[in-house]
Amino acid sequence: MPFYYREIPDPDHPGCIKRAYFADDVVDQEDLIYKMPGGIEHYDKYKELLDVIGRGMKDTFLDNVSIKSKGHTLKPELEDTPYQDPELARIDRDSKPLDIKVVPDDPKAYDQQVHIKVEGAYQPEPCVFERMVDYSLLPTITSLDQKGLDEYKQREAALPHLTIISRGMKIKIIGDHLRIRPNSAGDHGLCMVEEVASDAPKRYRLLDFVEVNSHGVLLLSVPKDLPLGNYRLSIVSGWYDDPGINRMGESAPFALV
Repeated sequence: MPFYYREIPDPDHPGCIKRAYFADDVVDQEDLIYKMPGGIEHYDKYKELLDVIGRGMKDTFLDNVSIKSKGHTLKPELEDTPYQDPELARIDRDSKPLDIKVVPDDPKAYDQQVHIKVEGAYQPEPCVFERMVDYSLLPTITSLDQKGLDEYKQREAALPHLTIISRGMKIKIIGDHLRIRPNSAGDHGLCMVEEVASDAPKRYRLLDFVEVNSHGVLLLSVPKDLPLGNYRLSIVSGWYDDPGINRMGESAPFALV
């Protein structure tokens, strides 16, 4: 994953510039859950588990204690508070998002990554359609232990990528940057675009048929009244940091039968 940055004036050193890094995309708890094995079916169970873990981590950060992770450390940078009493200060900080800095164990590790300087308008990375599978063929998880999760992942990976889709089918779309966000133009959404040699192919809007809308997973119920033919799926989404900028992407072609 590349690191994007802009060069801006350094307020602490007049006449100098510094790098201001920004993220191409953001991932929240909902995105994490839907990406997990059986995350759609067991959303509430996963959320309860992550809420408990997240509460414990936040309590640790509010104590101004860092958390060691694989290859890096999560270090809290607590904001100043108007309260002198430690308990009131804690309550005040707990009511706001915490600023957590990721510190690599090996500072050279970041230097080995790709750093891309951005000038002018930023064009986000495209939506990536990796696989489309028949949702009805996914296994049912009876236990969220490691054995059950591993079995689910193996069986999901063995499912064929769909190149032929039936009307009325429920499809799990797996990829990256798939979350559909509103944009300034109001034309955001998921469309099925006719695969024809034309400057104006027919487009069928499907956003109302999307049951799960997340970074790594979409769940689509294919309408039963679409014309048969060859299509691609197309996403137009507002960028999380600026709805005036679009993130876009298309799937490989498939046949609707």
